[in-house]
Amino acid sequence: MEHHQIFAYNFLIILIIFSINANTQEHNFTSVPTFTYDENNFTGKPLVKNIDSFPDGTVIVRIMNELNDSQKIYYDQILFLRIIHPNGSVTEINNKYDIPDYNFNAGDKLNPLDVYPLFDKYILVVYSTALDWNNNDTYRDRGMIIDWSGNNISDIEFGKSYVDDDHDVGLIPNQATFAVNSDRTKGFLRFSQYTNSSDAVWNQYFVNSMGHLNMTGSGNISNFYPTYDQKYAIFSTTNNDYAIVYLNTINATDTTAPNINTPFEIHGEINAIFIRYDQNNQNISYGPITLYETKEDIILKYIYCFINITNVGNTCKIIVSANNTNYFCNIQFLSSGSVLDFSSFPVNNISENDFEVISLPFGSPFGDYVIVDRLNDSNTTFNLTLFNEKGENLSSIQIKSNFHGAHTMDALPNNTIFFTKPDTENSSWGIFGYRIPYEDIIGFHNLLINSSFPNSNTILNIRNTSNLTINYTIPIMQSSCNLLIYQINQTDTKILRQNYSGLSPYCSVNDSTISCKILSSTFNVLSSTYHIIVENGFVKDSKYQEQLQGIPDKLWVVYTKSVPQNDEYDEYVGKSYSVTGYLRLSETGIRRFKNLSSSEQQKNIQSLSEELVKNIPIDPSRLKFSGRLEFDSNGWVLLELSINAQVPNISSQPNVNHIMEDLNALIGNKSITNLTNLFLDIDEKHQFKPRSRSQKKCLYLHEFSHVKSCPHKLECLSEFKCHNIQKDEFKNVFSQNNCSGIIFFTTILSIIRLVANILFVIYNVQNVATINLFIPSIVILSTEFSLNIIFAFIILSKESSNRYFRKWFANNTIYAAFFTLLASADIEILLFLNSHFAGLNMFTVPFSNQAKNFIFWSKILNTIVNDIPWLIIQVLYYLHTITYKAVPLLTLIISFISLGILILKKAYGFISKYHYKAYKILSDKNFDVGNDTENLDVKEKFTNGSFLYKNKDTTDVIYDNQ
Repeated sequence: MEHHQIFAYNFLIILIIFSINANTQEHNFTSVPTFTYDENNFTGKPLVKNIDSFPDGTVIVRIMNELNDSQKIYYDQILFLRIIHPNGSVTEINNKYDIPDYNFNAGDKLNPLDVYPLFDKYILVVYSTALDWNNNDTYRDRGMIIDWSGNNISDIEFGKSYVDDDHDVGLIPNQATFAVNSDRTKGFLRFSQYTNSSDAVWNQYFVNSMGHLNMTGSGNISNFYPTYDQKYAIFSTTNNDYAIVYLNTINATDTTAPNINTPFEIHGEINAIFIRYDQNNQNISYGPITLYETKEDIILKYIYCFINITNVGNTCKIIVSANNTNYFCNIQFLSSGSVLDFSSFPVNNISENDFEVISLPFGSPFGDYVIVDRLNDSNTTFNLTLFNEKGENLSSIQIKSNFHGAHTMDALPNNTIFFTKPDTENSSWGIFGYRIPYEDIIGFHNLLINSSFPNSNTILNIRNTSNLTINYTIPIMQSSCNLLIYQINQTDTKILRQNYSGLSPYCSVNDSTISCKILSSTFNVLSSTYHIIVENGFVKDSKYQEQLQGIPDKLWVVYTKSVPQNDEYDEYVGKSYSVTGYLRLSETGIRRFKNLSSSEQQKNIQSLSEELVKNIPIDPSRLKFSGRLEFDSNGWVLLELSINAQVPNISSQPNVNHIMEDLNALIGNKSITNLTNLFLDIDEKHQFKPRSRSQKKCLYLHEFSHVKSCPHKLECLSEFKCHNIQKDEFKNVFSQNNCSGIIFFTTILSIIRLVANILFVIYNVQNVATINLFIPSIVILSTEFSLNIIFAFIILSKESSNRYFRKWFANNTIYAAFFTLLASADIEILLFLNSHFAGLNMFTVPFSNQAKNFIFWSKILNTIVNDIPWLIIQVLYYLHTITYKAVPLLTLIISFISLGILILKKAYGFISKYHYKAYKILSDKNFDVGNDTENLDVKEKFTNGSFLYKNKDTTDVIYDNQ
């Protein structure tokens, strides 16, 4: 038989069986069609051993394959489970596992093997092992967690078995009781008596989201009187604790008991022991607390306890026999043990044969109990009687069924009671049932809730829901448990979108209504499904301060539209642009980050990227950490992050602005989002900051500031030509008017560059965490400073042989020393002494050609040794940093300008040298302007009477010394 094979009509049947919209108000049994399943691969007869369900109505059926070889009956040593989904499909699990054969051989009697549905797709399987099956001292109970695919996720040994050795079927181990927590994600309690003892042991177990099982607490209860044949109830309360409710009787044969003939003596007590839910192995239990006491001799026939979904607290439904009369008893009590109400009513139409009781999840006014009464000791014919809480018979019906286990009849969360079809000799089995009417208009299986927003099955516009509200039937107050919102992705995986407690500042209460803030990043994906889960204890009732029942998973479901509202998303890629910015780690994140190696840092940054992609969520190609990171001046770690505007072929992808909005919503509210779990904790006070587009543009254009040139452009920009012309008789006019501005500009630029470089080394270069630029920067800066000082000293010292220079040096020693220091920024600053700036004599140093050549080649050397490496440092800093501040930007721009000006000056100098023939300096000996001056413009007249002409038709410049 194929994995999901099912009869066509079963889909309709399951929908009917698990329908939750039953509002018929007749006090009777409404039959639902029979569900039949064919086990084509069975070679024997299928027997239904166990039926149980998840809160959403998914049913688990355990099947046994009974084989008969004409000599004996035996059973397949395989665990057969059938998972019937609400949509009608069936998933089969047919696995052997490592379960000893004895667990199957008990057949249709009590046996050690049992299954319990937990949460999501996890199932608890319990069984027994033994070193010697004939020696009950060697029996041990075990448990394993499997998923709906049949995978064994984890297993554990529970401990020594409680063995029933006083039963007609022989030794039966693993008779412990298991109670799943009221919040199924919080695990379960195992309760077991010691064999041949009145003492008992309990253990708490937790199953995490990955299905791994571990024990979190344990304890002992002394003098726990119920024996195997007596009954007790174990259940989980609204505050996720566990309670054990049992009858403590005092009989006349007990010589230590008080005299039962004394009219004021207590003969029976309904007691409760409470066990705190705990994951820290605190082993906290208290009690027994007396819920009810009586002076009558009573026999407990039935007890069932549960969270009251119509009122505050918990309820125990009890049937006792006293003075040959059966009584229905209802005890309503708080999780602290305080009794709120007790009522009892006689009921006389129950036979003395064996019977079972099914308590309906939704009680009055349509019925509270269904008594399943076996008729005439038959194992196939039963009478069903529906009673209300007053013990009144509302309806009755006869059925035929087979019971092969302790749990082959029960009530689903929608008030549907189910039974197994009578056995047949073919390979099919079936389930039939009856629905008892109830009122649950909201559909949350919680009658304390009046309404909600958004309603279940609502279709929402993305980013358009700012609040979530729940309206209760009674006044409430905030409490400590949580509300969770999950997105269900395409692989049916849950992604936590929001998570906050009732005490969160994001929530507020007004009388009977609680309202909580919804982030814009929560319902932000088109065509998506969201589950809203309200844990028990999210709110309390304001009168008793008792935590109230919540809303289980898969009952509050909302959807988002498949088409965006207005312009939620860009229709075309071109409507959006990419951005680059940075995130900052919190103090916790920094401590973790610094303890990692470089490779581990990058690995965790990659993990951070994957988590952000999952939590926003977006296509992985659209969000990327560059790998650049830095420590800013305050010690914070900054991580560079880019958001790509290029949308893949996915129409539902958000634009960059919405990604930034979602990212900042997640970061700024990380206490209620899934980002709380990140290893590299992001600082919520410092959200994603994109780098401005104008700043990025400046970094790439490298536009030179405009430098005004003199009329003789070629000669002004060429220091070689400029300073050779200074030898001429018109040097004062030419230098002062045309070259001093250029020298002044380059000098100021060099000084600013030195200051900026020093500031960069002091305040910025150490911020880069991925590459060490500090030491190379110190070396380059020190080398440049030292070389320039040495070169300046050598030049000024050698020029002392020049008598013109000696005369100037004798009158300007202080200026010489000052400019020697300034030359540490740039050796060409010495040329400022020869610039004739402002006509001052101190700037008329007659440098020799040898000195000028030395300056020229010193500058070339410094460019190779210092300027180019320094520019490389700047580029590396830019590539490995995130926040590009003013000083590094200024340093980078000045470095580019200085190097560019140097290259252009030298290039123009060499060009001018080899093309100087285009310029003619004519004296009156070889050139007479004559009538040709009409074609010339007088450009400038010098003090000696000479004229500088420019040809109107060419760029030729002509000097005429008249």
